[in-house]
Amino acid sequence: MFNMPNEYVHKCAHNAVENAIFIIGTMRSGTGFLGLRLNESSSIIGCPFELRRIWSNVGNVAIASDVQGTECPSLNQNNINQVPIPSLKHAFSEEIIKNIGSKPVNEKIRFLNKNPHLCNKINLVAALFPKAKFIWTIRSLDKVVCSLKNLFERPGMQQRGIQHVWPKTNGDKQARCFNVNKNALKSPQTGERVFPGGNIRYLAEYWLESNCSMMNFANQQADRILIVPQDKLFTETRRTTKKIESFLNLMDNSLLNLENKIEYDSIENWPSPLNLSEQNTLNDFMVQNAYELNRIQNLINKEYT
Repeated sequence: MFNMPNEYVHKCAHNAVENAIFIIGTMRSGTGFLGLRLNESSSIIGCPFELRRIWSNVGNVAIASDVQGTECPSLNQNNINQVPIPSLKHAFSEEIIKNIGSKPVNEKIRFLNKNPHLCNKINLVAALFPKAKFIWTIRSLDKVVCSLKNLFERPGMQQRGIQHVWPKTNGDKQARCFNVNKNALKSPQTGERVFPGGNIRYLAEYWLESNCSMMNFANQQADRILIVPQDKLFTETRRTTKKIESFLNLMDNSLLNLENKIEYDSIENWPSPLNLSEQNTLNDFMVQNAYELNRIQNLINKEYT
């Protein structure tokens, strides 16, 4: 890299952004694990974590987190005029150059961004990056709910005064994402929509709305998105990785040894299991939303039969 003309490096980085790969799924669905594994490919440049500061501060794409904004609104292609596209893509290109390390610089490299907070912005991202491809990671409803509950209850979150708040719907059926109260030590919010301590029904609503958003996109642009269920990645590892390699045209067998890197115990052991009341709440939710849940499952079955 160091012997190459600066102009060529920037050209390759720009091309990598135009041909981006986005890993999107709910929080706790395995986006991080798959992102790390894909970054082992010589042709993929995975930039640190989720690049939320760039999305929010440069791209004007609001994302809520304990280190960024407080709200995470649903956005679509109609919001594209609010995004300074050249600035956003330039910022991503600069991240590629900073993170390329010892990988070969050429016009085949691709930018990788994993970000669960783009579930309710998938159509905007697709419009911003018309050549991009998407991997939709999906994990079972019960496991995501349990893992999210555990995440939101972590002592570190509470010590820093972080609360996650599920917003009320305004009736437009757009997918919601959690707002963040970063001042909970001084001004805590209360109620069943506030986590830790909230009603786990709202964790289930987050899962359903996020995955319905991804499903709707998959039904519209099937050639641009690959569904990767976490259980299939673990139980049918080679078959699933071959799907990923084919979808992304990976030629270096970078996922060949993925199954040796799965830490099953850390994935399956839950420090904060759901109590009986929460289990009943989740069961009721699944009965009430059986139609949408079946639609999602049927789409997965179609891909993996």
